[in-house]
Amino acid sequence: MDRYSEIVHMFHTESDRAAAILVGSYLEILLGKLLRTKFIQNPVVEDLFKGTGALATFSSRIVLCYALGYIEDNTYRDLNLVRRIRNHFAHNIENASFDDPEVRSRCAKFSLVKHTLKSGQEEYLPQDARSKFIVSVGIMSQSITREFSDEWLKRYGVVITAIVRAELSGDSRIVPQIFILRMIYYRCLL
Repeated sequence: MDRYSEIVHMFHTESDRAAAILVGSYLEILLGKLLRTKFIQNPVVEDLFKGTGALATFSSRIVLCYALGYIEDNTYRDLNLVRRIRNHFAHNIENASFDDPEVRSRCAKFSLVKHTLKSGQEEYLPQDARSKFIVSVGIMSQSITREFSDEWLKRYGVVITAIVRAELSGDSRIVPQIFILRMIYYRCLL
């Protein structure tokens, strides 16, 4: 089961509060991963994401990703809606739910889900706030992961190509080189 599938499963088994906070945190982590793919590989960069670092908050990650053109207008707006919904659940201790007028209103404003459907498919739009929330988050997570997957391929595609070419050659003399390339590839995944 991939990470998003795990999140969706947890979302469906958790309370409204836990689900909103969990999914908001998931998107915050994805934005952090996206930004890390764009930065130099240096331990100092990690300080930006810790404690009081400039990119330690969901809000700051959303703003920087948008300012750098890594996410589009609709994604920017929808991410901010998720952030506000998450904050609503985190700060309203008693009885916060997706049925709250404030939360329903914000969920009704999600735009990516509407833009994803083709004309004539409006009947497939989720009707309740919780469903709108999870479908919108799914679309946002695909958009974000696509962006950092493309960046990852730019960085490490050469290694993958070298592994494939070496294995296809069938030359037993290059087995040690294939092993080294595989080690580099697995290191890139970490």
